[in-house]
Amino acid sequence: MFNRLVYLLLFTFFAFSSLSVYGQQNRVWPDDEKRGTKRKPAAVQKSPANVEEGSHTPEARLQKAVRHFDENALAVLTEELSANTFGEAEYKVELLLAKCHLARCDLRRFMRKTYDLEKKQDKEYRKEEAELAEAGLVHAQRALELDPRSSEAHRVAGELYIHEITGPIAGFRFGPKGRTEIEKAIELDPKNPEARRAIGLMYLYNPAINGGDPKKAAETFDSVVKMGGDDRAYVLAGRAYLKLENLSTAKERFAAALKANPKNVEAKELLKQMEGGR
Repeated sequence: MFNRLVYLLLFTFFAFSSLSVYGQQNRVWPDDEKRGTKRKPAAVQKSPANVEEGSHTPEARLQKAVRHFDENALAVLTEELSANTFGEAEYKVELLLAKCHLARCDLRRFMRKTYDLEKKQDKEYRKEEAELAEAGLVHAQRALELDPRSSEAHRVAGELYIHEITGPIAGFRFGPKGRTEIEKAIELDPKNPEARRAIGLMYLYNPAINGGDPKKAAETFDSVVKMGGDDRAYVLAGRAYLKLENLSTAKERFAAALKANPKNVEAKELLKQMEGGR
């Protein structure tokens, strides 16, 4: 009788575990060939970042995954970095792991801010975002222990704190921490465009009571572009101009993003929505 009970408990545990994993693996992401298709599990699908364009370094693979909105490639790279299959120095591995977690947070925020999601799905993305941010902060803080004067480590930690905000209470808890880290990143390297972009994100997404200001956001992202920012800065500038109801300039920024990166799903989708082809 006891053996049968143990068997039933184990069967139930593995059944629910399999269902949970299956649900995550079959979610639709922007990197799928067609919207509505299911992506392959991370353990099965071979990431294009491993085989295309000679992108074998973890930095190049991370950059490519971000540009392609590729959740699967980010998940695979995170696993490989955790095992340190690249043989990199500890600081570099910890910072890259933090950046991978941040990129996965950004992808979930993109989904929430771009598509009309059901309330339940939006809540799920927010929860995942906060959990990934919490896990990423462990790596960012470890990187800061190894190099306290790393502008990038402070910037990444700051953005991860912001991703932990799921409501007003969390905003009061994590908002100031995020701003402090990002401001420290700028202090250490005033020419760091990613740190400037991070401040712009706070202007863009924070409520007015917590310093949100679309006009300052637009100005900040435009300055980031001049500093050498990539297509993401153009998209964020476009979002800021949308909030300011300056539609013509918003379209210009989205078009510029696509010129810089024709595979920018966010710019494509926002232009599509503006043109009424949603």
